[in-house]
Amino acid sequence: MKQSSSHAIVKTATPNQWHQVMAHASAEAISHLETSAERVKIKDKESTVLKTNECEPCALSKAHRIVSRSSIKSDMSTKPFERITFDLMEFQPAYNRHKQVSHIACDFTDFNMVWTHTSKSDSRRILLDAVTNIKVRFNAQVIFIHTDNETSLDMEFQAELSAQGITIETSAPDTPAQNGHSERKGGILSTKARTMRVAAGLPTYLWPEIMCAAGYIAN
Repeated sequence: MKQSSSHAIVKTATPNQWHQVMAHASAEAISHLETSAERVKIKDKESTVLKTNECEPCALSKAHRIVSRSSIKSDMSTKPFERITFDLMEFQPAYNRHKQVSHIACDFTDFNMVWTHTSKSDSRRILLDAVTNIKVRFNAQVIFIHTDNETSLDMEFQAELSAQGITIETSAPDTPAQNGHSERKGGILSTKARTMRVAAGLPTYLWPEIMCAAGYIAN
């Protein structure tokens, strides 16, 4: 029998416990948790989330790189999945031989989609599948895909997307800082995954599972 919403279990934890559950989210994010999520309660609210330099996993994983850059600001999206950003990241080979991460983020909602795979060439199939899934599951049409001149998305592939009414937007060559939203979201995802791994004491070769979990938690 389905449990009624009135008797649904409420998860209760301290700010620091929620900090760990939510992939070491910031104090500001934790402060909004009760209002943005269902069946969540924060106890001992007077206690505060540890600062980055006080939380050992955060201190080890969240060393910030200072970058001076002038990012290209994309036109504001007006609806979900109208514009998505695509980022391809490479890691050391994992337990399942995967070494690539394809990360898609919706410019309007910040919704994440994460895949891990063995070869860069897999990203073409993944991107096409993502466009189809977005259309079927969310009844939305991708119009623009922003990327940093990813070489696996060649002219032939771009023509295939163009036939579906999709335009590829690219950053200037060798300027990843101009990739803006995609680079920023990819960096946040990587940091979350790294912090989760350090906190749990998991081996590096499990990174594919941790990256996918980080994307799920970020949503």
